[in-house]
Amino acid sequence: AARTEARTAVVVHLHFPETWTDLHSLLDRVANDTQVLVTVTPHIDDALRNQIAHDLPHAEIVPVANRGRDVRPLLALLPRLIDDGIEAVLKVHGKMSTELRFGDTWRQDLLEAVCPSSSAFAGVAERFRSSPDLGVAIPVDFAQPLGYHLRQNRAGLVDANRRLGIDVDLDDPWVTRSSVFPRGNMFWFRPAALAALVRLGLDDFEDEAGQTDGTFAHVIERMPALASMANGFDVVSFVVGSDGD
Repeated sequence: AARTEARTAVVVHLHFPETWTDLHSLLDRVANDTQVLVTVTPHIDDALRNQIAHDLPHAEIVPVANRGRDVRPLLALLPRLIDDGIEAVLKVHGKMSTELRFGDTWRQDLLEAVCPSSSAFAGVAERFRSSPDLGVAIPVDFAQPLGYHLRQNRAGLVDANRRLGIDVDLDDPWVTRSSVFPRGNMFWFRPAALAALVRLGLDDFEDEAGQTDGTFAHVIERMPALASMANGFDVVSFVVGSDGD
């Protein structure tokens, strides 16, 4: 794998065992000195945990509750990533979207968009190292306008913004069209840019009940760019070729 001087990490969330093959393929592309944290729910049995440890001896397996999907585990790890001085984090998860017929294709397309090759991984990581104001980077095909399917998440987003002191007018069509969030929730970020999200805590996440929208996790999915900009960092959408350019 290509090397980078940036202090990098990959945070992987795994709940559906059948998605590990795709995630493992992506992890083969990351720089050798990258910190890899794999959060696993109780749905992942000991056999697969042992397989993960065999496939990625340098990875740390982090058991988590099946609550808050891939979002709550990330918020739980965020203080550690900040304290470790990590400059660039690639966040991915074993997305299934069982309510959609194209769930497998969507997951594979997302993984390909955020990290198509080892040179692409090194290239994006280097961009974060050399651009200290860069906070969040979202694949351009998955940079979704904030207003998309906002209705069920609107009240929660208003409340979360209020709690963090983020001043954004969700009644302004320009805001809801020009502000973006990472649809599918796979993206790159600088931990310091999302530090404000830690203040929301971990208690508001609902128990898992197969919800498809309107949960606290769905609200937080819409906040990386808002939190980054409110903290003085830039947000970019990007497309990167397999050669890293």
